[in-house]
Amino acid sequence: MVQTISYLQSNLLAEAKTETEARNDTEGDKTLVATYTDERNLAKADSLLQTLPQETPEGAAFYYFFNAYIDELQSNTDLLPYDGKAPSQAALQIQNMAASTNLNNNAALFAQTVFAAQQNGQYRRTPTDEKALQVPYSHSTPTLRLIPNPAQNEVYIWIDAGTEVQAGTQLNLYSVTGKLLQTLTPNPYQAILLNTQNLVNGLYICELTTTSGKPLTSKLIISR
Repeated sequence: MVQTISYLQSNLLAEAKTETEARNDTEGDKTLVATYTDERNLAKADSLLQTLPQETPEGAAFYYFFNAYIDELQSNTDLLPYDGKAPSQAALQIQNMAASTNLNNNAALFAQTVFAAQQNGQYRRTPTDEKALQVPYSHSTPTLRLIPNPAQNEVYIWIDAGTEVQAGTQLNLYSVTGKLLQTLTPNPYQAILLNTQNLVNGLYICELTTTSGKPLTSKLIISR
């Protein structure tokens, strides 16, 4: 696992994939299912998916999402929006999983990524709860803020600590499968402007380390 992380940090994706294939464990196999699916090697992804255990809620949710996602990709490879037509059963299952409020459920995050990509321009870009920023700060727990979110070509990121605003000491941007995409070292007293022009539509994870060394995370959706 340590070697795999080292490969990813060095952007040695082929080596990381080979190392993961040699691991022969459940978590590694989940990563491979996501990788094969992303590569559109659907037969290989589905074959490996059928071997994964489903004894835990997380394991079952992972299986149900990728089973539906692979089925949808087989008939809708480019994830085109349905534009008024009745969505497939697989697409409906993905939409239902995307609506989950269980933030600890990785399958819900996967589903939200696919749903955002499939909605494309129809996806709502301005969350209604952003109006809360106009209310005087009343909390003391540091929160990672991203504006706008969903974003198109850029997003401002900072730490809202209630009585002060910090930018943190290091920003890491990950794909939904855990791949490290970018690392920035910002000015700790300024908000971060992250250029997202090269990111495809979907869900990403931002991790910002505070000046005290505590990491804060938040979801970032790219939708154009």
